[in-house]
Amino acid sequence: MPIPDAPPQPRAAEETGLTLTFLADLALKTVYLRGSLPGQEIADTLKLPFATVVGAALGYLRREYLVEVKGSASVGKSSYRYAILQKGHARARELLKRCQ
Repeated sequence: MPIPDAPPQPRAAEETGLTLTFLADLALKTVYLRGSLPGQEIADTLKLPFATVVGAALGYLRREYLVEVKGSASVGKSSYRYAILQKGHARARELLKRCQ
């Protein structure tokens, strides 16, 4: 029996069928549970492309002061290391109470 083709990668957060806020919540819970991570590792964990989806979610989290960039291993936003801020800890705990 042939293996079906994988769906195409989303070219924008909207193409996932999920809201940007929901995707940001998933990224925030990932950083909360796993610690400071490079953007690409967050994308790999969520199984979504960094450039078109996860980067936008992390940008939202930065604008809301839930995460911050703590450095970079190389050039490019996907290598930025994201760390959770105090406000992010509180939000992540609230999210995990609702859904782990």
